Amino acid sequence: MVIERMQALGEYFEIDVAKIVHRDTENLFGVNGGEFLVLTNAEADEMAETIILEETDRVILDMIEDKAAFVEAACERDGRAHYLARYDGAEHVVGDRGYFVYRTN
Repeated sequence: MVIERMQALGEYFEIDVAKIVHRDTENLFGVNGGEFLVLTNAEADEMAETIILEETDRVILDMIEDKAAFVEAACERDGRAHYLARYDGAEHVVGDRGYFVYRTN
């Protein structure tokens, strides 16, 4: 799957995959001095949920009965890229490959 993600990122930047650096995790890559997450739709949803729940104050989180609805509302309001693309808050779809690209730095 790493190769597919590198190909998707290469397609997004219109560069050869040899110019892409694979980082520590399966879905993190370096290109032109930036770091990028390359995720499937399901992975992006899951990662956004994790970030939202981890960054919400525990006292407030304990008062929320329907955490799934809370996460959904946060993503609908701000978009999941707000949580995943800390650099610019943008989500980029790569052609028909089924991957989304988020800049993290």
